Amino acid sequence: MKRTLLFAISLFICAGIFAQAPIVVQNGDEIYVHSRLDTIVKHAQAGSTIYLPGGNILLSAELLIDKELHIVGAGHYPDSSAATSISMISGANIRFSQAGSRSSLSGVYLYNDILFGSSLNDTIMFIDISRCNLNTVFLGHGDIRNTPNSNFRFSENVIRGAIIGA
Repeated sequence: MKRTLLFAISLFICAGIFAQAPIVVQNGDEIYVHSRLDTIVKHAQAGSTIYLPGGNILLSAELLIDKELHIVGAGHYPDSSAATSISMISGANIRFSQAGSRSSLSGVYLYNDILFGSSLNDTIMFIDISRCNLNTVFLGHGDIRNTPNSNFRFSENVIRGAIIGA
């Protein structure tokens, strides 16, 4: 009996240690929980808020934001996110398409790049990125001199790479 109880407790502790924290999306009164960011983004409704836990969120392919979404992480400064650790997204780039206009991103460490536009005809407007740690930011797609993106707001970010755009 004691062995069975000890085994069950050990299994529970190991499952808790190795399980990825849940990602939560909220749209009005509806809440959806999943462990994969790409699945959450795919199934979220326009206008939803996605709350990221502390830890590394690994993407297997480029994450396309193709609807208005608001992504909120736990932060990227180790001293202010000591209880949860930083919210890091790694493995692939994040790209905002024209349909992703009016989206926001805050409190996230992006290991890869952030891009705006899926084609030369995309016009992306009203993107708000704040309190993030970013690698390289590409403000357009392809020939960025011809991409009419506007009204981007970058506030209180750390940029490790460069900002490329006209």
